[in-house]
Amino acid sequence: MVLVDLGLPDGRGEDLIRDLARAAPRYPVILGTSGDSGGQAAALAAGASGFLEKPVESLAAFQAAILEHLPGPQPVQRHGDDPALIPDPLALRDDLALAARLLAEPPDLGGQKYLAGFLTGLARSLHDPALERAASAVTAGSPTAQHRLAQLAGLITQQIDRTPGPFSQRRG
Repeated sequence: MVLVDLGLPDGRGEDLIRDLARAAPRYPVILGTSGDSGGQAAALAAGASGFLEKPVESLAAFQAAILEHLPGPQPVQRHGDDPALIPDPLALRDDLALAARLLAEPPDLGGQKYLAGFLTGLARSLHDPALERAASAVTAGSPTAQHRLAQLAGLITQQIDRTPGPFSQRRG
């Protein structure tokens, strides 16, 4: 099975899905994923078997989305505790630092759109509505784009400061 994020930094996930769906032999399961509201329709139109909305906060939901599309008899699913999926703090810091670096350089229209989508997904994973609103509001050509980019940079810095780093755990 292949899981394709529609928000690829170097191309469109829909194009990759289309190429994978046409490959011979075909992958048994191709799932698209995105935090964008139009992502499901785009992934399915490109040939995906299904769609997984981001952020994925439940291991059971992730497992069910994959198992639902696998051919053959379905394995018995375990029931019981379904711990919430918590983003890895080091990967999260890396993603936030990358976003801060990208914001430091004036992005072109495509880069700004990618960055806005990338940050919107991060904000949803962090349950940070202020960051999500700021990321969603960044639009190229807007008269307030520079102000919004500065606001976004400040929110990213705040989030980095709140996210544990590799040496932030206290030892007893």
